[in-house]
Amino acid sequence: MPDYIARKDRETGEKQPYRDHIDGVARRAIQFAEPFGLEGWAELFANAHDTGKLPERWQEKVKQNEEPPPHAPVGAALLEDLCSDREITIP
Repeated sequence: MPDYIARKDRETGEKQPYRDHIDGVARRAIQFAEPFGLEGWAELFANAHDTGKLPERWQEKVKQNEEPPPHAPVGAALLEDLCSDREITIP
């Protein structure tokens, strides 16, 4: 995977790699979902939630300290497509 950026601090210029961000989100989501038996769903949602940050246009904007385009609709559309025929059952 190329060196995608999840976010960049506008003041310090510090970059958070995409993979580090997603791994951290997944760990926290899985911990939160564990009591409900929904770890698999949590991991899926965590891995999909920022996919809108992967297109080159988004990456270029964030690297240039410009306002990137909205990214959330991409992850939401992906999850809708992946999950529209499934039912989430809470034990």
